[in-house]
Amino acid sequence: EGEIEDVKTEKIRTEETGEEGSLGKYIETEVLPRVYELEAKWRGARERAEQLFEENQRLKQRLKELRSEFEFVQKEKEKLERGLTRVYNLLETLLQEKILLEESHQKELRPPLRKEEVSLGLPLKEEDLSLLSLDFLSFLEEKEIFEIEPMPAPDSTLGYVYQPVREWGKIPRGEEASFLEACVKQGILKKEFALRVHLCGYCFRYNLNFQRVCPTCHKGQYSLSKEEGRETFFCHHCRAFFQPVFLLHCLYCGKDFPLEQAISCHLYRYCRVQVT
Repeated sequence: EGEIEDVKTEKIRTEETGEEGSLGKYIETEVLPRVYELEAKWRGARERAEQLFEENQRLKQRLKELRSEFEFVQKEKEKLERGLTRVYNLLETLLQEKILLEESHQKELRPPLRKEEVSLGLPLKEEDLSLLSLDFLSFLEEKEIFEIEPMPAPDSTLGYVYQPVREWGKIPRGEEASFLEACVKQGILKKEFALRVHLCGYCFRYNLNFQRVCPTCHKGQYSLSKEEGRETFFCHHCRAFFQPVFLLHCLYCGKDFPLEQAISCHLYRYCRVQVT
């Protein structure tokens, strides 16, 4: 570019002094056309360089977008893998239960009775229930049992059982609560609230793990700090401050769901009605 300017300056000086020597003619006929040609090429090259620079910027932006899309796909892949693992574990659990049921020839238990189902009673005739109720009352009097409370039992679907009904042994497992409700209707027993249990909304089991998680990413990796009596939670996964929510994980079927979707089941304490 500097040489081009020198040639132009020399041409202007020659025109101003009126020199018409061989150098001036040479510059006019040979050098200047080449200079103009080079100048045009240089401008074209500069425009092309600017275009390449803009193209490079667009490629960098596209590369950034592709990286973000790749990270999203990786996260979705991890979610699918976790989901497939849970499905596999559930299928394996169901297969094991099927084998155990076939070996023991036991009838499959019903899901635990919900509040609205208790009033339906056992699948027995009324006269059969009356006879069973009187027999059960005789059993209670013989054992001097006045109260029947729900007792912890890991082998139960609810996590609790009414042990005297089991010891009596004339009601199928899983129907104890329904039978006791039938006794209440007949006036043999009375009831009062004992406790509440939360059950899985998918498999009706009590085996639930309550997790306090971030509402944004549903991860449980967080730190807790207290300032002026106020708790502050910071998520290590999505780097956000949050107020935690409860997420329930069923240890039996592997499902995850919010607390609102759990089945709330009331258990009662049953007492013999004293006849005066």
